[in-house]
Amino acid sequence: MIFRTVLAWGLLLAHMLLTGCASSPEQRDRPEWVDGQATGWPAAQYLTGQGSGATRSQAENRARAALALTLEARIEAELNDETRFQASAGSASRDGAGAETDITRKITARTHQVIRGVEIADVWRAPDEGEYHALAVLERAPARRQLRDEIRELDARTAREVDRARASRDVLAAIAAASRAVEAQEARRDLQSVLRVIDRGGRGIPPPWPLARLAADRDALMDRIVLEARAEEEDAGELARRLSAALSRAGFKVARAGQEADYVVTVRLDLDDLGRREGWFWKKGTLTLSLRDAQGRVRGVRDWDIKQAGREPLLAQRRVMDQVSRILDDSLRDAITGFAAP
Repeated sequence: MIFRTVLAWGLLLAHMLLTGCASSPEQRDRPEWVDGQATGWPAAQYLTGQGSGATRSQAENRARAALALTLEARIEAELNDETRFQASAGSASRDGAGAETDITRKITARTHQVIRGVEIADVWRAPDEGEYHALAVLERAPARRQLRDEIRELDARTAREVDRARASRDVLAAIAAASRAVEAQEARRDLQSVLRVIDRGGRGIPPPWPLARLAADRDALMDRIVLEARAEEEDAGELARRLSAALSRAGFKVARAGQEADYVVTVRLDLDDLGRREGWFWKKGTLTLSLRDAQGRVRGVRDWDIKQAGREPLLAQRRVMDQVSRILDDSLRDAITGFAAP
């Protein structure tokens, strides 16, 4: 009895090993997908990418990269088309000039988000210790459902922010809500571009709000307030000029000499001279931005770390000021609107 049981298990194990060997990458004829004919994964249901390499992991990674590059190229085309459409529609948004510069970053982020669903569907190795070939696939249906859910959530968020902007009696709070509505629809536009690639119909979900209209409404609110730029401490005159320029680039009205302002934006730079270290002069400190209303009440404060070096002290200082300008250009509007209570 025991002998027969052992024999039966032995035969079963041998069958499993033979079956496994038959399906291993080394023991199969050349699959058609290696030559670009992935009929087992029809284009209506899947996006595919192929890669090859000296090792299995190398081939799989290259297959995933090939699928990602294909997806990125299609998304870039969609986003470029959308950007050109908005420009031709006469968008009043002050962000139009920066749209192109953000496109690569957004494509990369959205592609990474979508390709989390990529799987390696098949691997084949050429005879006589040849290269490995891998097929990466992304099933359209799950990716489409995920994107649609995220788009609907962004639309719901936009509706809440639009209502909040319309109901607010505080102009700064209204600007903050309108800015969040624009940001939500910008993110939605990017997801829509991905969805149009994933969705074979190419329609996606039409937006309930024109992005250009939301941006124009936000800009109209920004035109209703005047900001005064002030600077304290080190290089106050240079800081004030850079702050004023950054406010203008962010779309705010800056008070002229003698003009009454609704809010005062103050920037302060506190620097420590760390001296010379290994041939470099180092400076380190903190950039502080604050906002006060006409009654002198502080609406918010935000800090950024500063650290720069140069072969000469003046070069280190110039790099400090250049970093200040980059911070203000990148973060000023978000900081000011973030000071408003939600």
